[in-house]
Amino acid sequence: MKPTLLLLTALLLTACLPLRRAPRGTHSRVDSVFVQRLVPVPVPPDTSLMRALLRCNAEGRIAMERLSIATTRNARLAFLLDSLGELRVETIVRHDTVWARADSVFLTRDVVREVVREVERKPTRWERFIHGFGVGAFWVCVGAAIFGLAWLAIRLYRRRLPLGR
Repeated sequence: MKPTLLLLTALLLTACLPLRRAPRGTHSRVDSVFVQRLVPVPVPPDTSLMRALLRCNAEGRIAMERLSIATTRNARLAFLLDSLGELRVETIVRHDTVWARADSVFLTRDVVREVVREVERKPTRWERFIHGFGVGAFWVCVGAAIFGLAWLAIRLYRRRLPLGR
């Protein structure tokens, strides 16, 4: 009796349902992203200016009377006046790069997302047959259970009757 009840319960819980196949669709939209970035801006090399007033003295040597040096932030000026009267000037320039914030940039890209839509459809012949067969098998099992219970009840009832055998 217990296996029959378990079988009936299993049949009720696992009845044939029509399959639903949902077609997959794609949905795309444009997504904007706000980006801030730093851009290298090279600083042009600076200059330096040197003015010197050189004169010959009575002994025939060169003498410097006045010297004015003007340099900017990234330039350095070095000079050397040797005993022979040669003036060597060396300019040292550091190349610098400044990082400036660029304007806002909007990057647009397509975001593709799958959208599942459920659609009703007509079942095929095979699916209709399986569904009908499952429903028929269910009712056959229910009928067999009712018949078995009725037969058992009648058998128990006949045993209790004091009719002779």
